[in-house]
Amino acid sequence: MTRASLALILLAGCYQGREITELSPEMTAVVAGNNAFAVDVYSQIAAEDDGNLFLSPFSMSAALGMTMAGAETTTLEEMRAVLQVGLDDGLFHENFGALMRDLSGHHRGRPYQLAVANRLFGQQGMSWKAPFMGVCTDDYDAPLQEMDYVGDAEGARHDINAWVADQTEDKIEELLGAGSIDASTRMVLVNAIYFKADWASQFEESNTAPLPFTLASGEEIDVPTMQQTVEASVYSDAAVSVLRLPYETDELSMIIALPAEPDGVADLEAGLSAEQVDAWLDGMDEGGDVAVKLPRFEMRYELSLKETLSAMGMPSAFDPDTVDLSGMTDDAALVVDDVIHEAYVKVDEEGTEAAAATAVVTREMSASIPAEFFAQHPFVFFIRDDVTGSILFMGRVADPSLPAAEG
Repeated sequence: MTRASLALILLAGCYQGREITELSPEMTAVVAGNNAFAVDVYSQIAAEDDGNLFLSPFSMSAALGMTMAGAETTTLEEMRAVLQVGLDDGLFHENFGALMRDLSGHHRGRPYQLAVANRLFGQQGMSWKAPFMGVCTDDYDAPLQEMDYVGDAEGARHDINAWVADQTEDKIEELLGAGSIDASTRMVLVNAIYFKADWASQFEESNTAPLPFTLASGEEIDVPTMQQTVEASVYSDAAVSVLRLPYETDELSMIIALPAEPDGVADLEAGLSAEQVDAWLDGMDEGGDVAVKLPRFEMRYELSLKETLSAMGMPSAFDPDTVDLSGMTDDAALVVDDVIHEAYVKVDEEGTEAAAATAVVTREMSASIPAEFFAQHPFVFFIRDDVTGSILFMGRVADPSLPAAEG
């Protein structure tokens, strides 16, 4: 046994369990609202994309929750409705923060990794309002890191991406793509979440073999499929079978909803709701031996949420004519330029590794963005007298590295 393995066993033996063991009415309301938003945003995206899909609605809720702390009037009301906030703002932020801290309890020696991190990246020299900063720092554990978007937007983008990569064990390396921020950017509010856990009962790699997988189109392909008989809980009816596959310590699990027919996912998603998921879980048997066959898979998903969130009911945040983020600062009139999300997941015989990050990018509406003219290939030029309009000289630069000819 290696020293590292022994250390993990000792840590697991010291694990005392989660701090939150019973939900208060306020915490129940936060979880219910987050789950309702999760299903809503998933359904909105799933309706527009029939391929592989993976995202973290929890990460989105965290980044948007911080943004909501700086929203006012119509923008605030729309965000509350879309995020399914059922408490007053103060209680919502306080309990959401407590939930994130409990989930992130990586210091307790538990045998799985789950970490949630938030950060504000604000333009240097700007003054941010105390109530907004108080919510972000006290409830979301999101300190402010000053950036120079005006003078070095590309350097700021690199620094934000480096922070996200560090928080996600390098699984999300470039959340912000080229051009996603510029000299008008003033605040980027970021959440990152990382998860890694072993199955309570791991699959034997020697049992993994190619087995048929039928696509929605009816086409049959062979994919590496993990196999084991394991004690697990199942719900089933004429339309769907639902498996709960626990991770080590039984504090987290993967829920797999399998429609009865290969082309049944669309109908399943059309009727999906947080209440439906709860009903499946409540209707599960007490657990028994289940012969599980699960494809091994890995995927990455990236998207802009601007159109999705607008369609869900919060268009004003992205509209310069209606946005109100005056709760953040008096130094500039801000608008949400985009909400960017990326998620990664890998499921194999040992367990699951997943990571996601969400960035809410705000910009100053009145800021002037310097135009760029990059003479990076041959060009023609003129020297002109602007009083008379007379062209005095003309020329072409084909290779600026050539020396001037001796004359």
